[in-house]
Amino acid sequence: MEGAVVLLVYALALFYPPSRIAENVPILRIWLANLVRRISPFLGRFLRRILMPVASAVVRFGSTISSCLKWFLTSMAVPLLLVVSCLYMV
Repeated sequence: MEGAVVLLVYALALFYPPSRIAENVPILRIWLANLVRRISPFLGRFLRRILMPVASAVVRFGSTISSCLKWFLTSMAVPLLLVVSCLYMV
């Protein structure tokens, strides 16, 4: 079962690579900025000072996690899959 999960995660990473996630980062920031500006002028200024740095940090953290996940899947998934397969045979 774990081997199937590893294969599924590996296949998803191949079809939706982290580089595509990174391409959407500027769009996400623009969308958040427009959303904050539409709320109200006072609230927009207040939220822009708080929400945008937090959103930027979350987006940067997410792209870092996706890069680490890509590295793990490309370098460790095949050996991990072999180990799991051997454990099932034993």
